[in-house]
Amino acid sequence: MNKKILIVDDSDTARLTVINHLGGNYEVVEATDGLDALNKLQEIKDIDLLILDVNMPELDGIEVVQEMAKRDEIKKVWTIMLTTETNPRMKDAVRIHSFVRCWIIKPVTEDLLRAAVKKIFKE
Repeated sequence: MNKKILIVDDSDTARLTVINHLGGNYEVVEATDGLDALNKLQEIKDIDLLILDVNMPELDGIEVVQEMAKRDEIKKVWTIMLTTETNPRMKDAVRIHSFVRCWIIKPVTEDLLRAAVKKIFKE
């Protein structure tokens, strides 16, 4: 059975790029902002990985991670942060949560994203 990945970005182009980089090897669910992501994490119980943009409307990626940490049922979903942010304080705000596995600066390359996902899934 394929792993299920939730891709969260307010940019349609960014989500499509991530989907293309994954190469069709995973089942993909999309969310358009942080609030949509939290709702899908609650509704869809078998998400294996969250690929999460930082700068978004409604709830940003940092707020999503902070909210996930409060909810036992979703705080175990491995998470990759994708962002243009290089501020170390922002990275430190999510690094304290063990489910956040990577902080990748955009534009993300196919090789880097695939390597990160494979490492998380131990493929």
